[in-house]
Amino acid sequence: PPEEDDEADSVCVVPLPPSLPPGSQRLTEPYYGVQYERRPIASPLREKLQAARRGERMPAAGGAPAPPLHLPAPNPFFATELEMKEEGEPQPALQAGEASDAVHWHATEVAFGRPKAHVVLHLACPAEAVSDVTHMNLWMAVLDEHLATALYPAALAGLSWSVSRHTSGVVLRVSGFSHKLPRLLLTLADQLLRWDGAAYAPRFEPRREKHVRELQGHFKQTSDRLALYYLHLLLEPTRLPKEAQLEAARAATLDSLAAFHARFVRRLK
Repeated sequence: PPEEDDEADSVCVVPLPPSLPPGSQRLTEPYYGVQYERRPIASPLREKLQAARRGERMPAAGGAPAPPLHLPAPNPFFATELEMKEEGEPQPALQAGEASDAVHWHATEVAFGRPKAHVVLHLACPAEAVSDVTHMNLWMAVLDEHLATALYPAALAGLSWSVSRHTSGVVLRVSGFSHKLPRLLLTLADQLLRWDGAAYAPRFEPRREKHVRELQGHFKQTSDRLALYYLHLLLEPTRLPKEAQLEAARAATLDSLAAFHARFVRRLK
């Protein structure tokens, strides 16, 4: 038993049973010498786990209705190829291929000797979509919030992704040390091209209101920053003024965003 000066509250003593069920093992942890047991999962519990994996709900004890709980689906982004690759000679950046609308490059990472992979996909879109700054910004904000939930399994697998607006379209980025990056990129592209009105509806209005507040805050900046802003407008005649963006943000609706999305993907399909 611990002495009175010891922190007795942090001590947990679990007595081991004198006998073990069939198929069990009593082992000792080699570093600290702690004894523990390894037991097979009982058949009834294993059947319940398998049923939960299939989406079935088992009744609770006493015939009560099954609780709304289930095991998560298998993560499609977890790496399954874990064999070691032979080290090759570093190669300079090279142009791996060229198509009518796409050029892709390959380069071996040599900094710090750490393996890594980055895939960047630049989708060029019609000029009218790029110039519609308000709807483009709203779409990126709504899509980013939706992807945080839809692609959460990829984050659990140690992969990262991003979708950002570009001067000539949209840029998709995925990164991580995994052979599942192509799958993540295809999933990201599918989410980008597919309009999910049911998922976007509850996210649109909060994002629109936030965008309106940000535009309103622009005019509360210091005078020198506002002067610099108007100077940039004189130097870039095609740039949409903040006043016009604020008016467009106030008038934007989910239907107008859906129409903008349709114009964007029309050229990409």
